[in-house]
Amino acid sequence: FVFPQDGYIDFMEYVAALSLVLSGKMEQKLRWYFKLYDVAGNGCIDRHELLNIIKAIRAINGGDHETSAEEFTNRVFNKIDVNGDGKIAV
Repeated sequence: FVFPQDGYIDFMEYVAALSLVLSGKMEQKLRWYFKLYDVAGNGCIDRHELLNIIKAIRAINGGDHETSAEEFTNRVFNKIDVNGDGKIAV
């Protein structure tokens, strides 16, 4: 599945994405999610992109959280960004 360049998906692109999410192999799903969250399209997810993801997920799910979205993002980067470049890459 390739992301549309115009920023919009048509019905067939939606069906293809849905099919991948529901029946694709785990690696395919993970790569698709990574591309979805890589807003800049540079092959990396930076702190700002991850923070926006966390905020969006929390807005959808609601509820109280023990940590702020910023603190959670920092924890993720502290554990995953082993080389300290501020990016998570595939």
